[in-house]
Amino acid sequence: MLRPPRRGGRFQGDASTTLSNPYAEADGRKLRRRYAIYAAMTIIVVVGIVAAVKRTGGSSGKITSGNRAPPQAPIGAYTLEQQSTITAISAKTKVFKHKKSGMSVLSIVPDDATQDAVFGINFRTKLEDDSGIAYVVHKALQDGSQNFPIKDPFNQLARGSLQTHMENWVDKDRSAFVYASRNKVDFRNGVKVYLDGIFKPRLMADDQNWIFRQEAWRLVRVGGGKIALSGNAINEAKAAQMNPDSAHEDYVYRTIFKGHPYEYMQKGDFRDIVTLTRTKMKDYYSKYYHPSNGQALCFGPQDFVTECMNLLEPYLSEFDANDHIRKSTEVGWVNLDSIQSIKDSVAYASYQDSNDYRLAVSYVLNDQPIDARTKMAWFIIEDLLLGSSAALIPREIADSSLGDDAIGGLQSHLRQWVLTVGVAGVPTEDKVEMARIQLQKRIVNAAENGFDDEAMKGTLNKLEMRFRDQSADGVPRGVKVFKDVLTAWNYDDDPRKPLAYSETFAELKKEIEEEGQGFLLGLMTRSLVDNSHTLKTELYPSSKLLQLYNGQEQTWLESLNEKLSVEKGKQILAESDELVDIQKQPDSREVLESISYLTVKDLRALNFEVPNKVIRDLYDSGLTMLEHEIQHSNGIAYVDFSIDISNMDFDDVTLLPLFCQLLLKGGTQTKSGTQIQHQIDAARTCVK
Repeated sequence: MLRPPRRGGRFQGDASTTLSNPYAEADGRKLRRRYAIYAAMTIIVVVGIVAAVKRTGGSSGKITSGNRAPPQAPIGAYTLEQQSTITAISAKTKVFKHKKSGMSVLSIVPDDATQDAVFGINFRTKLEDDSGIAYVVHKALQDGSQNFPIKDPFNQLARGSLQTHMENWVDKDRSAFVYASRNKVDFRNGVKVYLDGIFKPRLMADDQNWIFRQEAWRLVRVGGGKIALSGNAINEAKAAQMNPDSAHEDYVYRTIFKGHPYEYMQKGDFRDIVTLTRTKMKDYYSKYYHPSNGQALCFGPQDFVTECMNLLEPYLSEFDANDHIRKSTEVGWVNLDSIQSIKDSVAYASYQDSNDYRLAVSYVLNDQPIDARTKMAWFIIEDLLLGSSAALIPREIADSSLGDDAIGGLQSHLRQWVLTVGVAGVPTEDKVEMARIQLQKRIVNAAENGFDDEAMKGTLNKLEMRFRDQSADGVPRGVKVFKDVLTAWNYDDDPRKPLAYSETFAELKKEIEEEGQGFLLGLMTRSLVDNSHTLKTELYPSSKLLQLYNGQEQTWLESLNEKLSVEKGKQILAESDELVDIQKQPDSREVLESISYLTVKDLRALNFEVPNKVIRDLYDSGLTMLEHEIQHSNGIAYVDFSIDISNMDFDDVTLLPLFCQLLLKGGTQTKSGTQIQHQIDAARTCVK
């Protein structure tokens, strides 16, 4: 092709016609006029597009695919209801309401821009019976969606992402999902998969019967003309009912909270799961998984929060707000006066009749909202009673040889709190009552005379660290924040209240240090010693109960001819066979590629840089110290001490876990293990 020659620095053009320009003109001025006209037309079109975007708020209303950023949410899509700066977590918070759908959205932008971005979404899903329906629906939402028609999109997402945390759970009054990442493209991809699974699930499609059969229950051929009962919910429920901790918790709530959603098991009773149908599953989803019944969290740097809200908008805009839905899912109270103290002996299913007898006493603590100061007091009491091997109950169990270990704890994530104190591994049945009396005496004595000053100091310092620590529980900070806010938000209380607990705790800590333990002891006297709303439970393993469960299942299978028509039975078997075929058939490459994976250009060479300082021969000790000074540690200094074990024999490495436990619990020539634990807890201090 010929390039037009330049004359005098101006483009003159030439008479040649080229493939790239078949309409070339000899006169360069005409070309310039034509280019000017083209440019003007382009500007007009661009201005028109911009004006249209402004009128619509920048959103096409469509859900984007691939790694592309979502369209900006329309102006006015969200109404700002509250905003504040929470100094306790060094973050700015805003509470929004999505106008069209009615969903509440909490945005939190921490001062520390290095924090992982976190997306969380929650729905208030009350349990209605022991069919495990909340658990089944929750699992079915993870079996593919309209835009990600993959059998297990969440697992596929985890394999090809930089996510730092993925978690989904069902409780007695909520179902929640959370995703965290530090990479914006990865965060975008993960949130899309979650939102599509929740709001556009395949479980609602008429041709996806296999999802119900996989997650709820099904009949499978086992040879010899026989059939067996299976399904993810069935298997999970059986496992939970054979776990003594789960079996005890289920019994406590079933007994104390009669006629309340807390009465039912979140994973269900395997004998009731078989009453579930696809219609019930779909109706439950439609009833509870509406934005008006949900809350979403967008946590992280501002650009991630904006991205999160933009991703939410096109999904939410497909729903209309419905206040009735939220009101219909309210979780009421069980009046304490209606709860009578009960003492009962309960079996839990076991493969053998071992000598693992258990004793537990459960106290219902409230039938109305608890103020923040009282909540902090209960956290202190729980730690003093059960918080470590040096706490009151484990120490009494060890000193009096009552059993193997302490069990129980404070359930503080539901609306009504329950404290359970007990012992596992009681060697014989006749010692169970003796253990109960002995533990009750210790609680009464503590309520009357108080706790050791050393134990109190250790607990206060340890809990102060817990409330101020921004990396507690080994999860991203935003995940912990999400779980904390749900303890209030799920019941329509201000989600920001739990974020200021560290300040409330600091005030109570100061009060205890200056004025004594009076507030704690009065609370213990009223709610533990004089509590007439308790459940005393003796648990024992029973192989006969397991045989009973197995017999009930077999009886149900043998009576299928009476329960199901021939046509219905054939249909269930056909759907179960279809499930086997689907599970064997891998997803096509085209389907798998609906989930976008990161490319090299999506990666940042450096997320953030932590300053390093190497100090050799620290204080003439011969030790080398590596120091990292960071701005956002909430006044906490973290110290790790490492020892070189490269010269240790490989066979001795297996003894290291035992050695580490002995350092903490074994004691020394001058101090007991309890004294060592108290000293460690008391030494935990925060920089003021």
